[in-house]
Amino acid sequence: MSDRNGISRKQFITRATAAGIGIAFLGGGFFATRSPEVDYYEALQAIDASSNNPHRTLVAYASMYGSTGEVAKEIAETIATHSNTIVDVALIDNITDVSAYDQIIIGAPVKIGAWLPDAVSFVEENRQQLQNKKVSYFLTSMILANSDDATERGEIYNIFNDLEQQIPEVQPVHKGYFAGAIDYDKMAPAMRVAFRMMSSVAGQDSAAGDFRDWNAISAWASELTENVSI
Repeated sequence: MSDRNGISRKQFITRATAAGIGIAFLGGGFFATRSPEVDYYEALQAIDASSNNPHRTLVAYASMYGSTGEVAKEIAETIATHSNTIVDVALIDNITDVSAYDQIIIGAPVKIGAWLPDAVSFVEENRQQLQNKKVSYFLTSMILANSDDATERGEIYNIFNDLEQQIPEVQPVHKGYFAGAIDYDKMAPAMRVAFRMMSSVAGQDSAAGDFRDWNAISAWASELTENVSI
């Protein structure tokens, strides 16, 4: 996103986030920063050692407002439909053991030009087990939704390259890059006001919207079935 005042999408998000913090500090306090309840999708099946289907896939994700969880759900359902693997979906914060899975897909949104820290920490903390698994990464980004700036988009596509250098033990077999979604109603009041203010400054009607390409997400997930022994 570029505007008539020359504000890039990355600058927009950075300034809106800072503005939200400022609004909360000056006059909102706890209630200004308290986000509405978000329904994060999770689906876990009991581990049965005697099952005739020993193949298990985990879709582990982090999410700020739930939209990346919906992407994780679509990926899981696609894999389950096109393979014989058992597929679990869980928030990264709720995962304590990955040993039961032979394929692990890790996803998170991009925040201010970086993969959400929860996802990076998950890879770091589980690097010893993940290096022996079939691992894939995916991200969601609003820059991919509405920015034509080659530099901005290039920074998004380099996120996983940087992560591989940071954690070389884990080398993903697939990487997915998807446009994201922003719903003001799921934001804390201070952040909602800040994003709307910055939209006005940037000469945009709104920064919100759902730009996820479900066909692209499903097609990418179908490729992951090749990693499953059938």
